[in-house]
Amino acid sequence: AALVLGDRGEDGELVYDASRTQTELHVVMDLDTLRGERDGLALLNGTPIPAPIAREVAGVAELWRRVVVDPVDGHLLDYGTRQYLPAALREHVLHRDPTCRRPGCTRTAQEMDHALPYPAGPSDTANCGGLCSRCHQVKTAGHATIEDSAVDGSGTWVTRWRQRIRIPAQPVLEPPERPAPTGSPAAPPGVAPARPGTHEQPQQDVDPPGAGDPERPPF
Repeated sequence: AALVLGDRGEDGELVYDASRTQTELHVVMDLDTLRGERDGLALLNGTPIPAPIAREVAGVAELWRRVVVDPVDGHLLDYGTRQYLPAALREHVLHRDPTCRRPGCTRTAQEMDHALPYPAGPSDTANCGGLCSRCHQVKTAGHATIEDSAVDGSGTWVTRWRQRIRIPAQPVLEPPERPAPTGSPAAPPGVAPARPGTHEQPQQDVDPPGAGDPERPPF
């Protein structure tokens, strides 16, 4: 779940008061953490914060926005908007790409880039991605391009020397650790498991003395 803090009027529309500074915060956490059922990872504008503080901030929010992520890898699937307007598209992209897309760069993504430059390239979630200011300038200057850009943020970074480097999709939230399977492993065929509460070794089935191949002579 995620939320954007702001004010809404009686008709549900956002109210902007020019007499005071408008502040927008993004708090991202999973639903179990929001409900207080566990203290999982929570992010405030991309920075980890304790789960209790995240819930406290969430408690004063007037505007909520649903963020759907893949439960296995944490990749962003939906940002809770059916129509991508420019502002909503930028928020979607920067939530999906919290770190600059250029492989090896660890700076925060601050600018939205068109993989295929506009207007030839569309303004959609597949063609747009997040870059830091420096890497955006490098790409805009023609020293690099992005190919195979996908809706999950993955793609291929191509240097001016035509070196191709894979851009992986970034998880919005790290997927929770899954508990290891419990229970004793099944014994292999022909092996009797040890009795509970003992330290006996599994017994291999053996033939009784004198029980050999019936077709084999007894000598």
